[in-house]
Amino acid sequence: MYVNLIDESSIGQSNLTIAVAQAEAIPGDSVANLDKVRLLSKEAATKGADVINFPEKFLTGYEPQLLKQMGDSALITPDDDSVLFLRQLSQRLALTIVVGAPTMINAVRRISSLIATPDGNMDFYHKQHLFHSEKDWFIAGTEDKKIVVKGWKIGLGICYDAGFPEHARRLALDQCDVYLVSALFSKIIGRQELSVWMPARALDNTIYVAMSNYCGTTGGWQTCGRSGVWSPMGECIAQAKENEGELLIVDLEYGAIKSARESERMLSDYSSIYC
Repeated sequence: MYVNLIDESSIGQSNLTIAVAQAEAIPGDSVANLDKVRLLSKEAATKGADVINFPEKFLTGYEPQLLKQMGDSALITPDDDSVLFLRQLSQRLALTIVVGAPTMINAVRRISSLIATPDGNMDFYHKQHLFHSEKDWFIAGTEDKKIVVKGWKIGLGICYDAGFPEHARRLALDQCDVYLVSALFSKIIGRQELSVWMPARALDNTIYVAMSNYCGTTGGWQTCGRSGVWSPMGECIAQAKENEGELLIVDLEYGAIKSARESERMLSDYSSIYC
């Protein structure tokens, strides 16, 4: 069975402007980190962004030992003040805001992306592929998450999710145009991982990939920065430096997806064989 992977209603639509935030978090201080979110989101909105993405667990930093010491009180819940703050910020700026955080939802600990939208709503995506060191405290999510911004379909991933090609492939088969990843990549092996995974997920599926990583230190790891955006042909079209905070603003063109799929037919060939 052939699956139509181009949503004909979307062809010719306006560009999507995406902001990729690279920053250093204050360990365990969600108030201070929310203020960083506020400042970077305001800058992104001023520069015309439609959506902004932040690193994995940014509201607390990627701080496993500190979080265990602080206990469940450090985890973000749906009725937390920070959730209300993000909802109001998104409404005020007319900007979709995606922020990583450790959460407690329905008495289950998750590694999540908080998704605040300009209509005042808040949604959550829960990391599905937990790194081995995360499994003793967090439970993996079981559902993919797709959001729509200006007609663009955006599929969410968190760090290790991107190392599993099936994750991005499912989202692409569900007609996602962008794979939006919140991450922590370190200077030890993370530099190699992100340099391979991100362009591969883009070219594998002829979609855009946008990834936000930390700079500086979090949880004892020296992070490698290099947040970026990759084209549907797997080319890096914008990338932050390794050691500095940065806000990338990139216009995504829908025509680039259609053009890529005219020359690279992995998705349509896959669907004709396996679907």
